Amino acid sequence: LILSGAGADAAALVLEKIVTANAVPVPFRGNALALSVSIGGCTYPDGGSDELELRERADLKMYEAKRAGGNRYVL
Repeated sequence: LILSGAGADAAALVLEKIVTANAVPVPFRGNALALSVSIGGCTYPDGGSDELELRERADLKMYEAKRAGGNRYVL
């Protein structure tokens, strides 16, 4: 997800909405499936100077979110 021109505060709002939307159980064959997401994000230029660095930093942040218990984002 690329939010052109958005700063960390705007990105955090979007990521929080994604986490919240995915916290709603999904009906499946008579059951309610619980979902969770772990999202990592970063901002340019603090997170990296090119696409590869930005993706690598966001990936590391995603694993940080997973280690913290999931169902969250780390920016």
